Amino acid sequence: MRRQGTAWDVARAALLLASDDAGFVTGVVLAVDGGSSLGIAPPLPTKAGTES
Repeated sequence: MRRQGTAWDVARAALLLASDDAGFVTGVVLAVDGGSSLGIAPPLPTKAGTES
């Protein structure tokens, strides 16, 4: 996703789980990490747009 997550990213996930849209969701660990736990997110840019 090429960006760090924000508090809003986590809040939206929490709001989803608290809503009626998640009425059939049970026993799940929802990783709100932009895919980095799967190893699919590209490295975040460092200084001046370079990547580590």
